[in-house]
Amino acid sequence: MQLKNFIASLTGVVIFFTSAFAGNALTLYGVKTYDSLGGASGIYSVEAAENAQPQPYWTDGDMLGTGGAVYTDDKLCILSYMDFFGNMFWWYQVCDVDAKQYESIIPENLGVRDAGSAQTYDPTTGIVYSICINTDDFSSFTLSTMNIADGSKKPVAPISHQLCAMSCTAGGVLYGIGVDGNLYTVDKTTASLTLVGETGVSPVASNQSAVIDYDTNVMYWSAYTAQGGALYTVDLATGKASLLSKYDGSHQLVGLFIKQSTIKTGAPASAKDFSVSFDKASTSGTVSFSLPALDTEGTSLEGELTYEVKLNGSVLASGSAAPGANVETDLVSPQEGYCTFVVTVSNSIGSSRPENATVWVGMDTPRKVEDCVLANDNGSLTLSWTLPETGVNGGYVDSEQTRYIIDRGPYDVNVTENHSGETYTEDFVQPGVNPVIFRVTPYIGDKIGEAVISNTVIVGDYLTPPFVEDLTDQFRSLVFTTIDSYKPTDEAGWVYDFTANVMKCEWPWSSDDHDAWFISAPVMFEAGKYYKVTTNLRSEGIFNHETGEYDDVYAGIFGVYLGAGATVDAMQTTLIEPFNLVDKDYVDYESGSFTVPVTGTYNIGCHLSGKRSIYCAYLSRLEVELSQQSGVDNIETEDSVSLKLSGNVLMIGNPSAAEVSVVTIDGRVIARTSDSESAVELESGIYIVSSPGKSVKLVVK
Repeated sequence: MQLKNFIASLTGVVIFFTSAFAGNALTLYGVKTYDSLGGASGIYSVEAAENAQPQPYWTDGDMLGTGGAVYTDDKLCILSYMDFFGNMFWWYQVCDVDAKQYESIIPENLGVRDAGSAQTYDPTTGIVYSICINTDDFSSFTLSTMNIADGSKKPVAPISHQLCAMSCTAGGVLYGIGVDGNLYTVDKTTASLTLVGETGVSPVASNQSAVIDYDTNVMYWSAYTAQGGALYTVDLATGKASLLSKYDGSHQLVGLFIKQSTIKTGAPASAKDFSVSFDKASTSGTVSFSLPALDTEGTSLEGELTYEVKLNGSVLASGSAAPGANVETDLVSPQEGYCTFVVTVSNSIGSSRPENATVWVGMDTPRKVEDCVLANDNGSLTLSWTLPETGVNGGYVDSEQTRYIIDRGPYDVNVTENHSGETYTEDFVQPGVNPVIFRVTPYIGDKIGEAVISNTVIVGDYLTPPFVEDLTDQFRSLVFTTIDSYKPTDEAGWVYDFTANVMKCEWPWSSDDHDAWFISAPVMFEAGKYYKVTTNLRSEGIFNHETGEYDDVYAGIFGVYLGAGATVDAMQTTLIEPFNLVDKDYVDYESGSFTVPVTGTYNIGCHLSGKRSIYCAYLSRLEVELSQQSGVDNIETEDSVSLKLSGNVLMIGNPSAAEVSVVTIDGRVIARTSDSESAVELESGIYIVSSPGKSVKLVVK
């Protein structure tokens, strides 16, 4: 042991080593993620010797290591996930390797960014580093830190190259092997890479790992290449890799580790209850912790202990106190953002295992607002929300400095870029019936939070003909009412199709019959005026593989109705008689002219019924216009008298020279004629037109 301490002192690092003495092969361990032999999952050991092969050390079916593994000098942490039909399941194990026991937890809210096979423990800070996918750009990667409690990751900085293996020296120098086969040193705060040299090996998979022997400063790399798995040594001075053993089973090992530690027997145990706090956005803070009363072996400590609090290797606070003492001291952080502060305790024998605390220093980015609610009082809109007290990183956010970008939807109109306070009001005046929704984005300076969408309200009482509901606009469907007899059993019925860009009526799987209503917003109709409704729709069509075109196919029975309310029971008047919808091309289907008995608001209902079809109906337009004709259009009586009303002029065709009279509803004769053709100008009102063969009532608006 004296020889080992002498070697360590030459490198400027005093370390306690548990590696094997010279002449004995060093034992490495790793979590197997793959082998061609179909071996059991778990921890495998492999000797650092020529032709050595991985051997099962502790097998367990739950130790998959698909999310990575890392040894922290007293425990092995394994993160695993499984994709089960598109659902990701994660579990995390903290293992006592010697006792072959573990605690298992199911972490919450883990995702793809938390997986990383290139992981390592920094013995100088107690921080675990990992290479993870950048979820803002899946083609890039970040240097991240890992929460040892649950395996979750927190990005430090983007990294220019993906690393397939990473390891740390006893002195805290971080090395990584890139997928390009080069060895780099890694800056732990900026993730910048400095090239050491080429390994001469071409890795082909990310499930690899490396470990540096604290004793010899030799890196061992369990690599995977086009030729399979193999164990190499890597010279940290040149980057050159040398083959030790080619694995017969092409094993892939993650979390490669040696049972080693930098902590000396008799050194103090770790500090307890370490915390760092800052007042609001200030960089001046307070650190507190308790000094240990025992050493690493559980023996009571004697004499004063010294402590140091560091950030990125710089000492921010130091002092001495008796074992077990509570320490509270001030410090000033030289940087803002995520900061990991580290405390170590020392005596004459050595230093404790570091404890760390990561906090956000300075002003944080606001989190998305909560309880974003839009209220409508006859077009007077009030939007309100609540700003969370802490930011996206758990830091301080000043509500007085927070400003908001507010956009009105659904057509994305910016109403303000610099709103203060947590309410916004607006009088919304637009003709017709319109959906309104808002988007609220908080920011402080250049720190922009996530946007939140409010609920949707419908503003306006009714539509006035003529108008066109363009149903290629997805937002117009918001003013309609959908009623489907088979909901909520299934999600069929009238929905907006983002591929066809129109409203679509999907067939139900829970019913043998269509029964889907799509009912308009209220429409103001006046008694005495005549209107016409036009719908534009088509069948989905069936693809003809012989012609390469679509053919007509039944998509249900379509009809249009009128009622005083947006309910099925209200739909009492038929405007377009139900018909089998089969046309594969869009066709205008028109109602006849109609009027209403009483001026007021009515709703127009589009209904798809009939036996279920697997082919959908597509509705692109609903149009309501004034009709220039009454219900009488070219009506022929039995004596060949024809009547046609054009505006307020009644055209009478009378080829048989029969006597025709036009009389008001109260009996006044307006005209009497036997001419073959005549025109009678009429005022608004109700008239009876009589000939020897028939009498007809007509209404002039």
